[in-house]
Amino acid sequence: MNKTLKITLTAVFTALCVVTNIFTIPLNPSATQVFSFVYFLCFVAGIYLGPISGACVGFLGDFIGHLIHPLGAYNPLIGLSCMLLGVIPALMWKLKWKNWVKLALSFVICLVICTAFLNCLGIYLFINSSKGFFAFMLGRMAFQAPVALGNLVLIYIVVASKFVDKLLLKANANFSKEN
Repeated sequence: MNKTLKITLTAVFTALCVVTNIFTIPLNPSATQVFSFVYFLCFVAGIYLGPISGACVGFLGDFIGHLIHPLGAYNPLIGLSCMLLGVIPALMWKLKWKNWVKLALSFVICLVICTAFLNCLGIYLFINSSKGFFAFMLGRMAFQAPVALGNLVLIYIVVASKFVDKLLLKANANFSKEN
């Protein structure tokens, strides 16, 4: 893929991730439970554009989204988590396994490292919880795991349909013609 096209697509995915972060739906007053499609955009950016672009989309989408629509003080652990949501699938995609295996492995790793550990730790450190960390994490994961699973279903549909593959092939061909 041409560098200019890759930068352009990274910017588009970042903008979409910003919008997704702005429209994250807090489900309780402290915003410890949210509904978001950030997994979807970070995974797709990482899979199709690589780990650096995936990291940029995740981190910048979170940071700029926070600047536009903050749900409290900026939390760098959440930013790191979003960055890893783009990096982990990109690295898994380099493996010579079936796509569904790479996607499932990426999902499990991201669910454990990003959602269960980094996000929960970041939120736990920012709030004044009377619960211990593991009790807080288990309570939060009871809802966040199904949200992440919903994102996984959307990602699988996009990857299996080859829609983005076809779109990128066409964009690359059109870009090559113009230059």
